[in-house]
Amino acid sequence: VLAVFGSLIMIPMDFELEGKGTLEPVTRQDIFAPQPGIVQQLDVDHGTKVNVGDRLLLLHSPNLEIELERLVGSHESITEQLGAIERLLIGRDLREEERITAFGQRADKAEQLESLEEQIELVREKQAQLAVISNIAGEVLSWNLEYRLKGRHVEPGQRLLTVADPDGDWEVEIHMPEDRMGHVTHQQQSQEGKPLKVLFRLATDPGTELTGTVSEIHYNAEIRGDEGNTVLISVEIDKNALPSEPRRGAEVTAHIYCGRVSLGYWLFHDLIGWIQREVLFRI
Repeated sequence: VLAVFGSLIMIPMDFELEGKGTLEPVTRQDIFAPQPGIVQQLDVDHGTKVNVGDRLLLLHSPNLEIELERLVGSHESITEQLGAIERLLIGRDLREEERITAFGQRADKAEQLESLEEQIELVREKQAQLAVISNIAGEVLSWNLEYRLKGRHVEPGQRLLTVADPDGDWEVEIHMPEDRMGHVTHQQQSQEGKPLKVLFRLATDPGTELTGTVSEIHYNAEIRGDEGNTVLISVEIDKNALPSEPRRGAEVTAHIYCGRVSLGYWLFHDLIGWIQREVLFRI
């Protein structure tokens, strides 16, 4: 028994934390709906090559059309009223009180016209945004766009599609459970700025082990499905080590090196962490 406990304490092991993730191009952009509207026209599909400024899709907003018609109608009406006031001031002699009143009405109508012109310009700017363009050169990665988007109503901020540059660099995004991040943070501090080493395997090629280094840690945790609270970790990788045609979103199993620990901690770190969270923390 003493030998077993001694082994658990004295034998050192490499400690690696496992996390699931995906393979992603570094240069990519999620395209979001800028205004509420209906997808009237799709200019791209999965695999379409696009350049900066190319239109991806066109939205139709009946509400903006109605608002513009209302504003233009009001502008025309007030313009006619202003013209009548101008003719009144030019065409006949007015008493001083009538002239003062007419000048006040002209100033008021001019102010209303200026406000309406600003509102019309704002609505036209919103209408211009209905033509959704790409801000990067690359390739459309989203699937089934015709089925998912054509003729559908979308809300501001709703993700429509993704454009990425598959010919550029690639990275691995690991979704590490939040309760394991203490180990990652401790090892990062102990290495004094040196990047953490990562080993990973692609689900499409599980027999090949690839390497990378942690390039960024997003410390804000997010809930991701059954995984619960996870922290996104970006891993810099060698593009040349990937398959000839890497697939965006390919599943990855990664292991982040977190130093050396005893055999006992290596075997039971999940149990020790649970005891610390659920028992000792609540005492």
